Amino acid sequence: MSPASIAPNVRGDHVASLIFTSGTTGRPKGVMLTHKNLTSMTAKLSSMFQLYKRDGLLSVLPLHHTFEFSAGFLMPLLHGSSITYLEEIDGDNLSRAFKQGNITGMVGVPALWQLLHRRITKRISDRGTVVKRVFDAVVDLIARSATTRRSASISARCSSTPFTGRSAGGCAC
Repeated sequence: MSPASIAPNVRGDHVASLIFTSGTTGRPKGVMLTHKNLTSMTAKLSSMFQLYKRDGLLSVLPLHHTFEFSAGFLMPLLHGSSITYLEEIDGDNLSRAFKQGNITGMVGVPALWQLLHRRITKRISDRGTVVKRVFDAVVDLIARSATTRRSASISARCSSTPFTGRSAGGCAC
């Protein structure tokens, strides 16, 4: 039997996944996502976030969460990146994953980022005023440095074309 004889006949409009969500109404419902939905979403995410084979993502949200499935599973697979999963999310496991897992990114929702921010802020505050001031100064320095690099990058892209060096014209920056 040839592989072609057992290959499924899958089209973009065929259902690929059925997710259950309460959405904004609070009433649970099943939502059918097609292959085209998933590939379109993954393509759009890939145009917004650069991932490479050398990257490693830490997956902390459940895979039945559409955003995690798309951004934390499908997108890394598309780019050949690695994914690290935790059996349990706690401080020790997170710390171990960051030390051993070649983690270069992490997908999260606002509630996760707020939780991490509160925990980090509390730990820093618990160490005293001097540590908190030093920490705040380092964070400010990093933020300013990132803003400067981003501004320089945008300015360079908007001031000339990569081939001629002449004004790009029409730049909306």
